[in-house]
Amino acid sequence: KAIQRNNAKDYLYNRIVLVIDTETLYASNHIIHGKLKGRALFVEVIGSPDCSDEASGECEYYVSKGKMPIEELDELPPYHPDCECEVIYYFDEE
Repeated sequence: KAIQRNNAKDYLYNRIVLVIDTETLYASNHIIHGKLKGRALFVEVIGSPDCSDEASGECEYYVSKGKMPIEELDELPPYHPDCECEVIYYFDEE
């Protein structure tokens, strides 16, 4: 969802929503991760086709790792504004 700069009011509103969405996801992912870190054995970052991260490539990097030990997940999503990646937690080896 590209942000249009035609109208200053709409542009500002869209930027505010983008920041709120990104920061809310960041905070909730860290809270969930903190609660599950001691119990979960493995994690997997699931990407979305709508999630584009051409700049840093962090989405692709973590999604391509697949299921990994929880200790290997160095950074939680969101990896960029409008990131739609999610973390899946596994509590056993299956």
